[in-house]
Amino acid sequence: MKNAPEIALSPKMQTKPQELRQGLTKLRAGVMGANDGIISTAGMVIGVSGAQKPLSTVLIAGVFMILAGALSMAGGEYVSVSSQKDMQQANFTRLNHLMSTHPEAVTDMVKDALLKLGEPDAHATELAQTLVQDQDMAQIQQLIYGSSSLASLDPITAALSDGIAFVLGAIIPLLCIALLPPAIKVIGTMGSVLLCLALTGFISAKFGKANVKRSLWRNVAIGTLTMMTTYIVGIMW
Repeated sequence: MKNAPEIALSPKMQTKPQELRQGLTKLRAGVMGANDGIISTAGMVIGVSGAQKPLSTVLIAGVFMILAGALSMAGGEYVSVSSQKDMQQANFTRLNHLMSTHPEAVTDMVKDALLKLGEPDAHATELAQTLVQDQDMAQIQQLIYGSSSLASLDPITAALSDGIAFVLGAIIPLLCIALLPPAIKVIGTMGSVLLCLALTGFISAKFGKANVKRSLWRNVAIGTLTMMTTYIVGIMW
């Protein structure tokens, strides 16, 4: 510190836990991308199989489902992260301008953020003043906006990750419908898909610190409903 007293940062303000949470969020998003791939492709191949179409037709439909789904997921993620990055950049620009014109306003913003983290009023005031006096923009941005860098907001990486996750999940039902013997092709694919959905539901709940049992059964129920619906429609076709 320059002319301000030395003040220890609260553990709540450290960036490493924040980075860890961001990493877990990305990992959970990847799991959910794979989950989407499993459900949508399973619904497609089971439905076409129910319509008694040749295996080649089922596989072609599955491949196009994977291609369209992956591109859709990647495109949506690219737009979402790009918008988030633009918003964060605008926030940082406004904050920098505010620092040069109305530093007292920034001090109030930092203090409010510290109070929300549970810091005592006196300590929050002193620490906010210190951070603004030292122009510690990284810590100020972290406190106010929850992030001090735009590096984690990479639209291309996010799009590729989402698209790849979707493909990895979608390959499972496609391989099952292609490789299983005709006698158990549909029921075997359904069983394999439900097992994978139970796994992704479990992993997602663990990362999100949610109720594991509820998440698992919800995932399995949605997958079952999807496959049964498309299969019945296929039979009626």
